[in-house]
Amino acid sequence: MGRSLEDDAVISTKHAIVYLALCLLTAPSAHAQSQPAAITFDSGQTLLMFMQPDEASEILANHRPSAVDPRSPAESAVIAECARGSAGRGVVSKGILSGIQRQAVNAVLAQVSERVRREIDQYSTMFSQSASIDYYAPSPAPATNHRLQTQYSCFRFAQADLTPSGNLDIAFDFVAAIGIADAQDAVIVRPLRLFVARPSVKSKDRSLGIAIGMRADAIWREATRGVKDTVWDETVLRDGIDLAKGPALRYFLDGSAPDVRLPLPPTSVGVDTARPYGHIDVTVTAAEVGALPTSLELLGDIFLPSRDRSAGLLYQAAAARTQPLVR
Repeated sequence: MGRSLEDDAVISTKHAIVYLALCLLTAPSAHAQSQPAAITFDSGQTLLMFMQPDEASEILANHRPSAVDPRSPAESAVIAECARGSAGRGVVSKGILSGIQRQAVNAVLAQVSERVRREIDQYSTMFSQSASIDYYAPSPAPATNHRLQTQYSCFRFAQADLTPSGNLDIAFDFVAAIGIADAQDAVIVRPLRLFVARPSVKSKDRSLGIAIGMRADAIWREATRGVKDTVWDETVLRDGIDLAKGPALRYFLDGSAPDVRLPLPPTSVGVDTARPYGHIDVTVTAAEVGALPTSLELLGDIFLPSRDRSAGLLYQAAAARTQPLVR
């Protein structure tokens, strides 16, 4: 009897796992506790990594998109920005993309006909990943008597595919700096670089609108009361890109993408500041919207802003396609 589709799927999965095991970017076992965490991708996997300064150069080099020249002044500036600060170890997201693209888009399109939903579904997508981090660097002094410092200098949000030939293909790569304002009153997120290899959705002219959102949830203690809340839920970048001539590579070192101010992560009363603290669960989501055919543009009001965060990101991505950042 011939193999079933299920058998083929199992075999393909095993091949992917073997391949990724061979590609695992491990450091020497000596001093392993101070080495950066490995970056690995599976087919269609999305990665979110918060990097500390001493590992930034290596993390940015791992699976670097082919269009990014590490010797260029712009990329050198990104590496230098992320390499500022004290030493540490990065945190890698867990799990793989779990179908949020279709689920999110379908939720937005719930009120339109099945035919229209299937059409527009091909022109918009979302992908997301989460990581749990202790945001603040340790300090032996009480939290009220020292300047707050973050453990992390930058984060990288990327998606890759495993090609039929067995190579890893970076499809999307976003790098941003993250730190604490000089006034000690906010977290500052500064977009540094965006790379998009190709449209992940249909687009009549190969233009895309992109919106990237950042959310953080926290649980902490105030006196004798436990509190759970969302402390970040902001769009950190929205831009329009043209892929008609191939992959798009954007740098925002000139301030064309404004800094985003976010609330400081809360801490529990009496927290031990001698070790990393300020635990938050961070989720980064990207929405992409292509240029719709004229007949479907008449239905563009389905992307109107909504209380639903997914719908809001799709709307911002659609708007960014026609109103890209001024350069």
